[in-house]
Amino acid sequence: MTLFLCVVIFSEMAMPSNFGTDQVTGENNVVGEIYYVINYFLLSFFVVEIFLKLFADGIAFVSEPINVFDSIVVLVSFVF
Repeated sequence: MTLFLCVVIFSEMAMPSNFGTDQVTGENNVVGEIYYVINYFLLSFFVVEIFLKLFADGIAFVSEPINVFDSIVVLVSFVF
């Protein structure tokens, strides 16, 4: 899933900045909506994964710095 998210993000970044938006209204067109839905789905998956790991491991999950860093990155991305 992480590799798929990287492919989605990098392919979105490789497109021109106005490719996913309508030239007249400035709203997302079909391509922009597809990227939005895929990003939202994948981030939701990672948020659920974090909460399940937190529930299963408890304090051991928080004691590992890489898990805390990963959680912060995913949650900040989800909020934005």
